[in-house]
Amino acid sequence: MAPGTLDVFLGGSLVGHLEQDTSESVRFECSKDWLESSTARPLSASLPLADENKKQ
Repeated sequence: MAPGTLDVFLGGSLVGHLEQDTSESVRFECSKDWLESSTARPLSASLPLADENKKQ
């Protein structure tokens, strides 16, 4: 699979970016604006609202 980035939106707001690199590792990073928003909430229990990168 080719590496790439997917922008993730919730209710019209950019939540973050889901990225896959050439080794097929996947990473999600919340956008700074989302983390600072009063309406910010986790996307799921496995993607908690945190200012850190999540790798799988």
